[in-house]
Amino acid sequence: MVIENINIRYGENIILKPSTLSVSSTGVTSLLGRNGTGKTSIMNSIYGLNDAKDIIISFDGVVMKRPYVNAGLLNYIGQKKCHPDFLTINRVLNEYSITSSVFYNKYPIFMSDQWSRLDELSYGFRRLFIILVAIEADVRYTILDEPFSSIMPVHNELIISAIRSASDRKGLLISDHQFRTLLSVTDKLYLIFDQHVKLLNSHSELIDYGYLSKGTSL
Repeated sequence: MVIENINIRYGENIILKPSTLSVSSTGVTSLLGRNGTGKTSIMNSIYGLNDAKDIIISFDGVVMKRPYVNAGLLNYIGQKKCHPDFLTINRVLNEYSITSSVFYNKYPIFMSDQWSRLDELSYGFRRLFIILVAIEADVRYTILDEPFSSIMPVHNELIISAIRSASDRKGLLISDHQFRTLLSVTDKLYLIFDQHVKLLNSHSELIDYGYLSKGTSL
């Protein structure tokens, strides 16, 4: 998946100048940047939640105007709730065409809540479930914005393990402020710097560009 001519502005305020971002068909592509630099806006634009008229998104060289309407192509979990509260865990799995027995065998912590509505779960447990569902879903690309936010540290490993396993069969685009956790699964790294999306050659460039302080351990 190649996203070209990404440019973001709000009125006269330019957030991001025309840039290109490429997400490999397998592996993890990570996007880092300070607050307000446009990470979420990029993801929203890919999924059609922003009115980004000039953005060009292509898959295997074929440009798609609205890739988000193509079943099996991509899914996206942002920072806000994106599923109706009344859905049960089993219903969500069914909507994503995920076999419940397979999912519960892999993630038994959800077994006892399989008939619970999403609004009956704690916020963190609900988010953990939705993130894992998106990762497990049979799509070519999964986009995750702050997947480790509001997640109990003890559950981070579930997400990390799921990402590593899924990255063999799909491409993932992920942004998160927990940079050490993110870098542990990253195959390709981008940084938003000086209003452009830059492909980095090494993690140490995060220090060179000032995203991380000198002396930060990576």
